[in-house]
Amino acid sequence: MTKIKPLVSVFMTSYNQEKYIAQAIESIVDQKCDFLFELVIGEDFSTDGTRAIIMKYQKKYPTIIHTLLRDENVGEKQNSREVLEACSGQYIAFCEGDDFWISSNKLQKEVEILQRDNTIKAVFSQVQYVDSNNQEIGLSEAELGFIGYKKLLQINPIHTCAFTIDKSVYTKSIKEIRRKAPYGDYVMFLGAAYYGKVAYIDEILTAYRRDVGVMHKWSATESGLKRLEIFNLFEEYPEFKEMSFYIKIAKQYLCINLSRHFSDEKQYMQSMKYFILGIYYSCYVFVAKKEEMYRIVSKLEIIKTGIFSFPFVKSIYKYFKGVQ
Repeated sequence: MTKIKPLVSVFMTSYNQEKYIAQAIESIVDQKCDFLFELVIGEDFSTDGTRAIIMKYQKKYPTIIHTLLRDENVGEKQNSREVLEACSGQYIAFCEGDDFWISSNKLQKEVEILQRDNTIKAVFSQVQYVDSNNQEIGLSEAELGFIGYKKLLQINPIHTCAFTIDKSVYTKSIKEIRRKAPYGDYVMFLGAAYYGKVAYIDEILTAYRRDVGVMHKWSATESGLKRLEIFNLFEEYPEFKEMSFYIKIAKQYLCINLSRHFSDEKQYMQSMKYFILGIYYSCYVFVAKKEEMYRIVSKLEIIKTGIFSFPFVKSIYKYFKGVQ
């Protein structure tokens, strides 16, 4: 008997999430759809009861849940990559093991939008922020309509648990960048926005835990450096040549912010390095395409950047004056 391929694959990785994994799984298997979907879970050799919970649900929903159970801990990057490769659907939705979906119609709404217009390569929705005890602590914000890669390079309003993508975005180049990148979600967001349109659904369909997971532990400096690494990776590929100028605009602000963060941490040599890089990228974009720069970035933002630069430039000056 020929197995019918699911239209949607739900991607999930999990490690030591026994407190949250049941809620995450239940929110997915409870989806009401007029199409087939699967849930692919990569369990990375947890040391708590996570695996036992996953296996219990897999036995209960054998036609929906497929598992990749590790014999040793392979790490988030490898686990994530192999789960993504195992997803067989035309569309891939994402939900980490410590997040959950609120609406049982989430997948149906997203697929209807994706199928309505083949230039739409991904969708995302508003997110309810919750803490480790499911207490509501805020809502995400995004502009109505579509978000393009130019805007996404400046600010990222997308949360992974609210994101569904057309698998055609997962090209050879995106695979390679994702494999090299410090984290893969943002790579997928940018890829979808580059290859097509990313639509925003102005409804609360998912919940995201703000005080758990790896990313919430990163400092502003760590987060900025990792994003800069992703920008550099995209610039290595000729396929994304059209993105290069806008990446440099994003680098300008990112480097200035990194300079300020390093100054606050009293790492003045690093602060000076990123301040110089920020000035370099500022000069580059003005010389290369001054009119485009003014169209994308308002004069007010440029003035604000200069004002915010004064405190840490002063700190750098004091540092070098003191070591003479």
